[in-house]
Amino acid sequence: MIAISLVGCTNATGTQGAGSQITRPTSASISSPNLQRWWRHISTAGHGIDPAKYKLRTDYWSAVLYGPAYKVTTRALESPHYRQIFQYWLDRFCNAKSKPKADFRLLFSAPDLLMPLRGGPTNNARVKINSKQLPPSELTRRRLAVCRQEVVLLLHHPQCLRRYYHAVVWSGLLFPGGSANVGLALGRTIDETQHGFKRATKDEYWWWARNVIILLYATNRVDMLNGVEPNHLKMVFGKWVRWAKAHNYLFRAEQSTY
Repeated sequence: MIAISLVGCTNATGTQGAGSQITRPTSASISSPNLQRWWRHISTAGHGIDPAKYKLRTDYWSAVLYGPAYKVTTRALESPHYRQIFQYWLDRFCNAKSKPKADFRLLFSAPDLLMPLRGGPTNNARVKINSKQLPPSELTRRRLAVCRQEVVLLLHHPQCLRRYYHAVVWSGLLFPGGSANVGLALGRTIDETQHGFKRATKDEYWWWARNVIILLYATNRVDMLNGVEPNHLKMVFGKWVRWAKAHNYLFRAEQSTY
């Protein structure tokens, strides 16, 4: 049996992808103080909402995430400097320079932007983020551009991938149902990723490439990412599928992690 952790697994190699620098945007320019101001907007979103008004903690966070935090994320995506804003946010997350609550606000204020969702990037039933300033095609293009930034970040920084994977599993967005349904959840994700790559546009490639990184981490095969460039993850996925087939897809959840 091949072990998969639903809470996170220990990387066998602590691998790091090709290169160690994140590709920076060169088009729009925004000053460092303004980037810091954007971060404060998202990291403190909903700060004035009183938790005592809510019976359940989940209700409080729903009010924060789908209210102030969601608005900040939408405004950031609408900005002409959106690439630099999100790169700054992702760097803060990756380097653990923010507190857990700030990470929570960032990742879950718009999960259809920063988290993997079932059904692909254009599944309108899943996409909640909306914009009055951007047409749907441009909104999708920008979402996928941010996804590309995430792929580069996760590929080059194993310590960031570990934290991100924990958030993915905790959310249930990609692997719903917990440890009891791990085989079914993985199978669906594998099938979606295979079909997604076949019909993906150049921009949509990055959506499915992110799935590849998550699947390799989940099954403790991050060694397959050694020296891999971001635009070669489809080929890596093919190798991983052949490896999984050779083991008859016998995945299980590690008992120590649930």
